Amino acid sequence: MKKIVNRWFLGYLFGHLGGGADDVDKVAKYANLNVNDKDSVSIVIKESCVPLVLETQSDLVRERLKTALQYYLTTNEIDFSSVFDAYLLPFRCPSNAKNFFLWIWDALYPDENPSLSAEYEYIVLEDGLDDYNAIYRDSFISRRHPGPEVFGTVEASVGGAVDLTQRTGAKAGEEDADSNSCRKRLIQFDNELTEHRSRPATDDWD
Repeated sequence: MKKIVNRWFLGYLFGHLGGGADDVDKVAKYANLNVNDKDSVSIVIKESCVPLVLETQSDLVRERLKTALQYYLTTNEIDFSSVFDAYLLPFRCPSNAKNFFLWIWDALYPDENPSLSAEYEYIVLEDGLDDYNAIYRDSFISRRHPGPEVFGTVEASVGGAVDLTQRTGAKAGEEDADSNSCRKRLIQFDNELTEHRSRPATDDWD
């Protein structure tokens, strides 16, 4: 059996925290957060991330993000600090960025090990933005709930753009104020990931 690995779905993990670095109230709220303490950060994750992942997303979105998280936690084929920084969370990155993603895994799947299963063949999408756009669009339409800050027109890597404003009842030509900055972060993340893949992977499990 095969499973699709699409790194773009990692953005769903951040829930209400995504883009929080631009929100002065959120930054103030987490100003004293000890980002290297698992218990403290896990409380934030359970409040701001877990509900949006487990209760509001479609089955396919949940499957995609779980597979991506599982794959990269196991293989280390990604720069976790770049992913963290790309989504502008309202607090600084832990000294070991991978820990943050491990804590998310523990909060979402407390009884599961993130190791890959030998029964599956994992297919990594080198350019998964079209896949992401299509699944996100369908999930958005069916649930009327935003994903990781992607609204309005989302640039597709092939074939132009996917116009979500026309599909979700928004006024014609109206884009969310965060859409442009989100696209820039996604592109930056993709560039950083490409650079990271040129370096040997390291095993930094704690």
